[in-house]
Amino acid sequence: MLNRFREEMSDGNLCKSYQRLQESNLKYLVIDPNIGTVVMGEGNESLFNRFFAKRDAVSGKIQEDGAISSLVKLRKAGYIKLFSTNNLGAKYAFELTDQDLITKF
Repeated sequence: MLNRFREEMSDGNLCKSYQRLQESNLKYLVIDPNIGTVVMGEGNESLFNRFFAKRDAVSGKIQEDGAISSLVKLRKAGYIKLFSTNNLGAKYAFELTDQDLITKF
């Protein structure tokens, strides 16, 4: 499901992506961001990139959004909200600005 979600978000248009979510009557999306610990390592890099984001190895900038980075962009644009999480990384990603994260980490 997250792979399909990532594909539907691939045009980069947050408004259209949000409309597609509404058209599918999706009210809640429950994900387990701890998948990152499962997909660590070079053999799982493609899965990791699809779930989180593909980043430039030198600059660290996102080259291609994954499911999580797309959700964060939707949140920061005000389209969706984080309902609940038990994962601090997800909470920080959804609640703090990019600059706050860069400063702290």
